[in-house]
Amino acid sequence: SNPHLLVSKVSLDGVKAAARAGFSTMRKGGGALDAVEAAVRALEDDPVFDAASITSLVVIFHNRGNG
Repeated sequence: SNPHLLVSKVSLDGVKAAARAGFSTMRKGGGALDAVEAAVRALEDDPVFDAASITSLVVIFHNRGNG
């Protein structure tokens, strides 16, 4: 199994969830800013997109001599 495909699938699932959160907000009468905030909150709550997790991955990548 290709680990890149798994990461891509998990990432895509998180992006879809964020889009649904934003769309749901707008369907309930929220404005564009409210929708963006809902989408960002969904991404922040997703461990794949969590800033601390991403920072850790960047550090690991950099320490391997890739950056």
